[in-house]
Amino acid sequence: MVKDFIIMCKTIYIPIHGEEIVKRVFSSLTEDKLKKMVNIYRECPAFSWQNIENYLTKNNSKNTITLENGRQLSISTFYSNAIQHYILKDY
Repeated sequence: MVKDFIIMCKTIYIPIHGEEIVKRVFSSLTEDKLKKMVNIYRECPAFSWQNIENYLTKNNSKNTITLENGRQLSISTFYSNAIQHYILKDY
């Protein structure tokens, strides 16, 4: 599951954010973490970004990265969006 998810993420996000950002966001992803976040997403898609952010924060994960333009972006936003694409298979 995680291997297919990472391939999808690279396909979608490298052209937008670059390889380094994608690597930083998704490199620490494990099968267990992905399954938990998919379940969180399915429980409440409308607030998935917030619930995933809470999950990441509780598990001592850094939740913010700096984009090339200097803007701060929460990793939970990436994960929520990526999980949506993964579940809907619209990539």
